[in-house]
Amino acid sequence: MLEPTRSDLGYIEATILCRSGPLAFDIETKHGCILCISLCRDPKFTVTIPFVDRTKPQFAYWPNANDEAAALAMVYRLLRDPTIPKVAQNGLYDIQWIADKWGFPVYGFSEDTMLLHHALFPELPKNLGFMGSVYTNERAWKFYGGKGIGTEKREDE
Repeated sequence: MLEPTRSDLGYIEATILCRSGPLAFDIETKHGCILCISLCRDPKFTVTIPFVDRTKPQFAYWPNANDEAAALAMVYRLLRDPTIPKVAQNGLYDIQWIADKWGFPVYGFSEDTMLLHHALFPELPKNLGFMGSVYTNERAWKFYGGKGIGTEKREDE
């Protein structure tokens, strides 16, 4: 799901909570800000929660502070739930940014795909673009384009 609204937040949270397996998360950062976070607990349901949109006035994705607070509260509840195992690509980077910028820890973090890949194949690149080309049949998602959210290069890539 792209471009969620506040009315979508309850559905998003309920859908993620009713699925089983680990919750994959990934943030995009630029200029000292978290632009967005993507959440996926099931390959058939992935959502990106934007916080910065360069195409909108003052770069705010959400139309008001209350809507942004509601989106961040949902992310907070999901990432702090210790009963949901979490997985990420370069998760130590994401966890540090979440703690620093949003002020809360991520509980239940159990797997880092970048570190696992690197442990198995230390001679190969460990960035997500390379790993996606090796482990999936999807075309490079960096070329899908967008409205200014999630298409920027991460500071750690």
